[in-house]
Amino acid sequence: MPKNRHRHLLELYGEITKLGAILDAPRPKDIHPHEWVLMKDQIYYMRQITEC
Repeated sequence: MPKNRHRHLLELYGEITKLGAILDAPRPKDIHPHEWVLMKDQIYYMRQITEC
């Protein structure tokens, strides 16, 4: 998946500090399952960085 698409998908759901709920949210119908997994991994990683 192109990085710009990945970044765009993350931007659709707001700032990283607000993305905690997405980790438990149902997958939106317009996002493929493999993209959803990648997004959740990215969100988790970015949250780890911001907590340090």
